[in-house]
Amino acid sequence: MAYPYLANPPPPDPDTVRQLREQADAARAASAARKAAERPARVTALGLGPPLRDIEAAADCPCGCHPRPTGGLHTGGATCPCQRTDAERHAVVRAPADNSQMKGMFARMARQEQDDFDAAQAAAVALGTTCTRYEGLFPLVITGVALGRAFYLRCRHEGWTLELAGADRPLDDPYTHDDPQALVIAGGTEGDLCTADSRRIDPDTAMAVIVT
Repeated sequence: MAYPYLANPPPPDPDTVRQLREQADAARAASAARKAAERPARVTALGLGPPLRDIEAAADCPCGCHPRPTGGLHTGGATCPCQRTDAERHAVVRAPADNSQMKGMFARMARQEQDDFDAAQAAAVALGTTCTRYEGLFPLVITGVALGRAFYLRCRHEGWTLELAGADRPLDDPYTHDDPQALVIAGGTEGDLCTADSRRIDPDTAMAVIVT
């Protein structure tokens, strides 16, 4: 499948850049308003779940363990970091480097990141592109090459942008190279990169967004 408009994309004009920024700002504002409207129901649901030390903190916590049945991630939310006291948080930060809980958490994060990278690479092959990097959380960074042009997708604060290498250095990674000709050609909200039934970014969906 050919995407001729990606072969040499024109630079966005100032009005387009302004519109993209306004759309991203509007999307963030709409997301904040939606969360505020859903908060009372969320507090009620949390009250029906596993016992929590601080339901208000759980209502504002972005972790996917709230609200969930007992078990699974963070024991249904009861052991989520948002439920710790200030003293408990300080103790975790000051704990020795061999803290088994922290080591286990980082090991799980590393495994998840590798699984996502593997899935993104497989999706890229199926789409006729390559994925060279899929890492991080805040921001999430995805890089690769599509149709002979290096790309860099960055997702943070519930918004994402897609940047392409300039025509003079089409294979230079925009993430690691300072290319004044690199172009931001698309953007949107984090939900664009998630499956319909999940709030978590999906590698297959993200790669499909990049090439379309």
